[in-house]
Amino acid sequence: MDISTPALASMIALGIIVIISCFKEMNVGILGIAAGLFVGIVFSGLKVAAIFKGWPVGLFMILVGVTFMFACAQVNGTMEKFSAYSVRLAKGNTALIPIIFFFLVTLVTTIGPGNIASTALLAPVGMAIAGRI
Repeated sequence: MDISTPALASMIALGIIVIISCFKEMNVGILGIAAGLFVGIVFSGLKVAAIFKGWPVGLFMILVGVTFMFACAQVNGTMEKFSAYSVRLAKGNTALIPIIFFFLVTLVTTIGPGNIASTALLAPVGMAIAGRI
């Protein structure tokens, strides 16, 4: 199996980013974007415009906006109230929690971000609910 230089450089960059994230408290997303640009320009010979042409701007904006919304909801206590309401809706039957969460993800998915993004964005809600059980 032959691995190309850009693919190998990408894997090495990803490994370095993971190691940095273990020791430094920094935004690894921005570091990942910078590493992707570096690998794309240096090892693949692409222009910046060609790299950003493949960037899913719509999904990125949805994720940034919804992440900001959930951060605000966490700070103002909405997440805590929402998780308490979800647990109360189950009436002590913890087997109902996954079903309730499934319908919540379905609701958010139909609003717009799509199935994968909705699942990723609702992970903090799931953790808050799990912390209450």
